[in-house]
Amino acid sequence: MDSEGDKASSVDGQSEHALEVIPGLAAIRFVDLPEELLSPEPIIFDNLRKLLPRADAVVFNSYAEVNPAPLISDLRSNFRKLLNVGCTSVKIPTAVHVPSRLDQTECLELLDYQQKPEFCGEDVLLWENCSLVPQSQILSHPSTRAFISHWGYSLVFESVIGEVPIICIPQWIDQFTDSRMVEDVWGIGVRVEVRTISKNGMVKCLKMILGDGGGGKKMREKIKAIKEAIMEPVGPNGGASKDFKRAWRS
Repeated sequence: MDSEGDKASSVDGQSEHALEVIPGLAAIRFVDLPEELLSPEPIIFDNLRKLLPRADAVVFNSYAEVNPAPLISDLRSNFRKLLNVGCTSVKIPTAVHVPSRLDQTECLELLDYQQKPEFCGEDVLLWENCSLVPQSQILSHPSTRAFISHWGYSLVFESVIGEVPIICIPQWIDQFTDSRMVEDVWGIGVRVEVRTISKNGMVKCLKMILGDGGGGKKMREKIKAIKEAIMEPVGPNGGASKDFKRAWRS
């Protein structure tokens, strides 16, 4: 299903090579990097080379606990201060249950119906606009079995909090790198290798997660482990919360 030739041509045959020059990122390929970084004259690199040495701190919108240890160690050795503040846009569910009837989009009520005996075995594709629906509640709903998206970094961890396996359809910027991490590093989802969705490609991904082969079960187990790893850092006295406060003081 691989058709990323439009990006591959910009890296002079290096597209499939592993990104071994950065510790901990051997699973990432050069073709997974944003096109802006692969251009003959990446202006962003020039700007970073000038700014980073002068930075009092570098803020990393991720969690040290879920990223490769060699990567975090290398970043800390190269910056004056590395602050892992986590994905601040990710909502952690509260213990207070919000009744589905209060959801004006009716998405939660539809998911409630899926739990009734007469609907068992029938899957429904819920097409959502993130800005209009209660996404964190949808992902945490027992009826939600997979989440299909382009996969920005924050969405990855929204799925982790909801304990839902991921089907990634990367389109641009960091989404190719994110989806590679999802599939090959964390093992919590599958990646569609084409930008145009095909029926066969989507069915294949859904079968990997929802089928009887056990793939979906293994993904959920890994998702739960990652969720447990980030719940402490995002707590009031956790590392991500402390780093966020340090970022404000830097």
